[in-house]
Amino acid sequence: KYTNGYLNTLLSQKGVLRPTDGYNYIAINDDVYLYTGLTSVSKDASNVGFAMINLRTKDGKFYNISGAEEYSAMSSAEGEVQNLKYKATFPILINAGGHPTYFLSLKDDANLVKKYAFVSVENYQLVATGDSVAQAEQAYYALLESNGKKTNAGDFKTNKLTGIISEINEAVVDGNSTYYFKIEGNDTIFIGDISLSDHFPLAKVGDNVTVEFVNSKDNSEVISSIKFN
Repeated sequence: KYTNGYLNTLLSQKGVLRPTDGYNYIAINDDVYLYTGLTSVSKDASNVGFAMINLRTKDGKFYNISGAEEYSAMSSAEGEVQNLKYKATFPILINAGGHPTYFLSLKDDANLVKKYAFVSVENYQLVATGDSVAQAEQAYYALLESNGKKTNAGDFKTNKLTGIISEINEAVVDGNSTYYFKIEGNDTIFIGDISLSDHFPLAKVGDNVTVEFVNSKDNSEVISSIKFN
């Protein structure tokens, strides 16, 4: 706030940052972080970076990743389906194929999830949607490749994994629930929207599940389906 001195905050406000209006959660290794974009007080169309706070240790860190702010990404996703008048949920920040990416759901007037979207943080005009997470993710990787952005997303095949939930946490933002969980013997953090299963709110450590996801070779994966066995 007081970058370049107190008077600067009242006059030119050069270099002064403020958090964007929304926030969400991101899983890294064994911890969950609260994150929000940081934008200039004089400009509100883009982020200059992200602030992340470890919910366990309370340590904070700034990441210098410039790009679209969250609401610009939401508008871009809504624009892809403007004829359907779907509304975007506040996005989750993920690493998709080696690129910082916003992942979000698109809901109808009845608040039901109808589509999913991936939006590039670096260029919010790069947006892909699909009726399933896997469909949207594959379309997004293809879009990145066609725009000269190499990905480490592998062969885009849908993988299936069955195992026991070893950890699970719920994050609720703007009334939308997202679940972060791990499966025994696997270091990957799986991310699933509540719309994937009515059983999600009852999920607990020890449950046997089968998940499907497109292997992006990242330490976290957005699942396209989950079955409680």
